[in-house]
Amino acid sequence: GILGGILFGMQPTINGVLASAFDSTLYAAFISFLVGSVVLLVCILATRHRHHLPQILVGKAPWWSFMGGLMGVVFVVAFAYFAFKVGPGLLNIVNIFGMLVARVLIDSLGLAGATKISIRPVQYMGLLIILIGIVVLRIA
Repeated sequence: GILGGILFGMQPTINGVLASAFDSTLYAAFISFLVGSVVLLVCILATRHRHHLPQILVGKAPWWSFMGGLMGVVFVVAFAYFAFKVGPGLLNIVNIFGMLVARVLIDSLGLAGATKISIRPVQYMGLLIILIGIVVLRIA
């Protein structure tokens, strides 16, 4: 989890540098996904998962579950674009806030097949505190 957070915190800056170098957030996102896809393909081919490769498009998952890739594209392009406009620190905090809002909605409504979980008032307070922190950082 910590390593994931570190890498997540570094990604906007790295993609922002790539976007600046080529003057294109789309190019930065393309390179990011190309490198990631090649690494994933090598990992799949090097493990027991290679036997599942032909099943990718058979239709075992609902159509909307493939939208994760589209969401990833929007995420990477937006982060590459905004990394140097608002700064990677604020960008990451706003992103975490967005993730937490999405989790509250998914949990409270049981979206996408998730188990419906009651949200406690303290969780809403936590979101409010993060939002206030974002406003304070933006004003300062």
